[in-house]
Amino acid sequence: MSEIRQFYAGRNIFITGGTGFLGKALVEKLLRSCEEIGTVYLLVREKKGKTTQERMDSLLLEPVFDVLRTSSPDFSKKLVPVAGDVASEGLGLSAEDRERIVDEVSVIFHAAATVRFTERLDKAIPLNVNGVKYVLDIAKACKNLAVGVHLSTAFSNCVLSSIDEKLYVPPLSYREANDLCESLKNTEMSEGDVESVTKSVLKGWPNTYTFTKAIGEGVVAEFAGELPFAVFRPSIVINSYEEPMPGWISGIAGFPAIICASGLGLNHIGFYDSDARIDLVPVDYVCNALISSAWETAVTKKRHHENIPVYNYVSGSEKPITCGQCVRDFQRYSNENPSLRLVYYPFFFVTTSRFVLSLLQFFLHTLPAFIIDGVARLLGKQPRLVHYFRMQKLATILGNAWITIGYFTTKEWDFENHRVRSLWQRIGPTDKKEFPFSMQEVDWEKYFIRMAGGFKKYLVNEPPGNEDKAKRRYIYFYIVHSMVRLALYSFALWLVWKIFW
Repeated sequence: MSEIRQFYAGRNIFITGGTGFLGKALVEKLLRSCEEIGTVYLLVREKKGKTTQERMDSLLLEPVFDVLRTSSPDFSKKLVPVAGDVASEGLGLSAEDRERIVDEVSVIFHAAATVRFTERLDKAIPLNVNGVKYVLDIAKACKNLAVGVHLSTAFSNCVLSSIDEKLYVPPLSYREANDLCESLKNTEMSEGDVESVTKSVLKGWPNTYTFTKAIGEGVVAEFAGELPFAVFRPSIVINSYEEPMPGWISGIAGFPAIICASGLGLNHIGFYDSDARIDLVPVDYVCNALISSAWETAVTKKRHHENIPVYNYVSGSEKPITCGQCVRDFQRYSNENPSLRLVYYPFFFVTTSRFVLSLLQFFLHTLPAFIIDGVARLLGKQPRLVHYFRMQKLATILGNAWITIGYFTTKEWDFENHRVRSLWQRIGPTDKKEFPFSMQEVDWEKYFIRMAGGFKKYLVNEPPGNEDKAKRRYIYFYIVHSMVRLALYSFALWLVWKIFW
């Protein structure tokens, strides 16, 4: 048995954020590769009218567990949902559930957070800051705690150009963050006033997500004390490389959402520097590194509280890739194997100028969407084809998405990851095979083929066996696009002729 697997054998785990993209992958990997694991407690809050158990039942039906359903049909018996809310004092746990966790749990993974870049501070602070404090309170009470890991982001200190594997001074302390939160809640302020206050508070951070994540790390530094706790910082988490299935993804947001929209012919603009490195990491490799870092933190001799281990899980220092290469490779594989859900011929214009971005947004997204919506209404097709013809809202979303992530696609960072590299050298051959996470092993060309297939299968739910039909659809849109270009060029030439001759 591998050292890592042996460590987790018989241990009970407590996971927050287990219903999110990364959380699902983490739960699946623990159950599949650490078969002797004890009980896995998942903190699950009621949401959209669904009870904790109903959300748990829905989770167990998701594709991420397809492999487990075959190899270990009874895997769900090890999963126990615990009703609670990471933003509530004591995580909103009942007295009975809290006692059970304190008595039985020895490993904690805190992955719950709001990942919305534009979340209001009075909503982001309770989740991304206070939630860390409440998890640490539980950790301190645990009778047999071996290790806990706080999941942060490699961009928590993105105001710096070079980021080491250490904790930095946070922009606000825990108390200051909560004072700010209370002032925003208790003061009658317009959205404009809240936005103005937020800009003044961020101090260079591009959004409330990275800002509150930086404060969350400060909470670990302030309250973890002598706890065996670590901070794990992945960069941009994307589709899986190999496990549980190549290209697997859940949910659509951020950079993967825009890439997927581009492959479907929905997005035609890119706000990025083609030569800038973009730091992408596959979700399965992230989970393997996370599980391994928890093991190392637990078996390493106790560190002084000022030296809480930090793991920067990034690709740029081991397997760098530029924004331009990323988009070109994905487009090429998407064009070779187009989607049946294609809505137009995929083409792309790139800029690093916000002004040009706005112009492109208007002419390539907003104006066509207005025309399509208008024609749909005239034809009376809106009720039946609402998902295809409500394009104006989608155009706005795509434009805002590029503005939101543009900070990360027009800049570069130098991430130090010596601790992650050292961890890879430390684990044995068996663990390297079971928990691969060295980014040097990733073949980007192979990866983007899998990513394109993953988007088709897991995001747009495209049924298999329609490849020929999809290619015919692609050719049809190519012809339409060529005719549109010819018409526009002809009009431009006619206009020039009229003006100058």
